[in-house]
Amino acid sequence: MGAFLAREKSQQSDFKRTSPCLSPAARGDGLYKGTPRPFCVPVDHAEENLFPEIRQAALAYFKAHGIQWHDGHDGKPSNHLCDSQVCCVNLLFPFAHRPDALAAVLRPLFPALRAMLPIEGGQYVTFEWIGKENYLKERTGAKGTRTRGANCTSADAAVVFERTDGTRQTLLIEWKHTESYGPVPLRLAKWAQHLRHRHLSPRWQSSPSVISPPVFPDLERPASMRSA
Repeated sequence: MGAFLAREKSQQSDFKRTSPCLSPAARGDGLYKGTPRPFCVPVDHAEENLFPEIRQAALAYFKAHGIQWHDGHDGKPSNHLCDSQVCCVNLLFPFAHRPDALAAVLRPLFPALRAMLPIEGGQYVTFEWIGKENYLKERTGAKGTRTRGANCTSADAAVVFERTDGTRQTLLIEWKHTESYGPVPLRLAKWAQHLRHRHLSPRWQSSPSVISPPVFPDLERPASMRSA
């Protein structure tokens, strides 16, 4: 377990004991993967993992759009206080109906941002966004349906804004909290992308059916040594 994750678990355990955002019933150890843990709330109170001011609105939004909560139960989010999806919703959902505040947050990174535009259901932020088409040609359900947040590639959050030149830009947001990844999974992910491109692109049709996995030296070095 990394030092950051250990520190976050300790801080979240302290938060659970002292925060006015939680009810007394939510302060007990929560069962997670079969073990009671101090950095989790009881599953019956998992909705209290969401910030009180957005709690009911976020639950309703996820239900209305068929969005799956990661590690969730009965339409509620994960009871783990270090959950990344919950972290993303807690921090971004408050901007869902505050376009000027959202623009102020994003403009230092995107100086050409003129104004935020609604992306879904009148909101200026959406979650587990998969777009309107199956761009990656992933497997779908029997009726060609896809489930946001489960079994297909989703952006953790997404926003749309108008640029000063009048064009629209969609920003897909990847959100992490305490996860960590080694170089091998990243290399395999790049290889899977390579194979997908080979399968979809006509220029590969005459190529041999078996080729060796590519080497990505930049991903094999320690993070501190990788190029920017």
